[in-house]
Amino acid sequence: MCLTTGTPMNVAVFPLLEGRGVPNIAPLSVGRQLLDPPAPYKYASVSSYYDQIRAGVSYLVKNEGATNICAMYIPSDFGHEIAEGAKDISSELGLNFASETTHRPDEQDFVGSLTKLRADGCDTIAIALGLRQVITAVATAKKIGWTDVNFMGSSAAFHTAVARVPGGVTAGMYASAGWSDIVARMDNPTLAEWVASYQEATGEVPPTGALLGRSAAELLVRALDAAGPDLTHDSFQAAMESLEYPDEILGVEVDYGPGDHQGADVIIISRIVEGNWIEVARQ
Repeated sequence: MCLTTGTPMNVAVFPLLEGRGVPNIAPLSVGRQLLDPPAPYKYASVSSYYDQIRAGVSYLVKNEGATNICAMYIPSDFGHEIAEGAKDISSELGLNFASETTHRPDEQDFVGSLTKLRADGCDTIAIALGLRQVITAVATAKKIGWTDVNFMGSSAAFHTAVARVPGGVTAGMYASAGWSDIVARMDNPTLAEWVASYQEATGEVPPTGALLGRSAAELLVRALDAAGPDLTHDSFQAAMESLEYPDEILGVEVDYGPGDHQGADVIIISRIVEGNWIEVARQ
C-alpha cells in the first residue's frame, strides 16, 4: 500500500497489513503511530507531526521570542499529537503553555476561541485543523486585530492552498514540515524538468499533493528495482532498508536502514511570503 490517507485510517488497517505481510509505504500522514511501535511493514517518508511542531515552536522561541505557547486543534489522533508536542517542548524549554481550544472538524467560526486565546496571553499557536479551518482561523485573527501572534502548523498545513489564498490573509503563517516547497528550488534541474512536464500536462504548477505523490512513486520504484525480479517480503524489506538517495522533488535526503524506517529526518520550517511558502530554517 502506498500513499494511504490519514492517521486513524492507517492505524485501523495495520492488523490486516501485518497479518498478510503487506508493506505500508509513504502514507499521507506522519503521525507517530505510523512507525511506533516499529514493524517490518511500516515505512514513513518524513518526520512526525510531534517532532515537527516541537521544532517549529523551538524556532519561534529562538527567532520570535515566543514565551506563551497555545494550541488550536481537532481532538483526533492528529490533533492530540500536535498539542502534546507543543506542551512537551514548552515544558522542556521552561515556557508557559498558556491555553488551548478544541474544535469540531466542521467548525468555521473561530472568533470566540481566538478571543479566549488572546485574553490568555498566547503569542504562539500550534494549529492542527483542516486546511479550510486553518485559513479561516488565521484570517479571523487578523480580522479581529490580533496581529502580534504567530501560527505554527505542521506538514498537514504546509499546503499550496494555504499559501495562495487571495488577499494574503495567511501571510506570515509558519509551518514545520518534512519537505521544502518548490518555489525557491527551481534552479534544481531535476525539479525544474519535472515541474515543466507537469505544467505541460495539466496547465498548473504542481501543488503539494503532486509533490508527495511523485516522491512516493520514486521511493516505491527504487525499492522494487533494488529488490529485483524475484520479489519476496524479505527482499522488499532489504531493498527498502538499503535506500539512500537525494529526493530532488521534496528537497531532502532519504536514508532508510535496519531499524530506521523513516526516510528523511530533516525538519524544514517555512513561512508564507507573498503567496508562497519560503524556507526559513532546517533542523
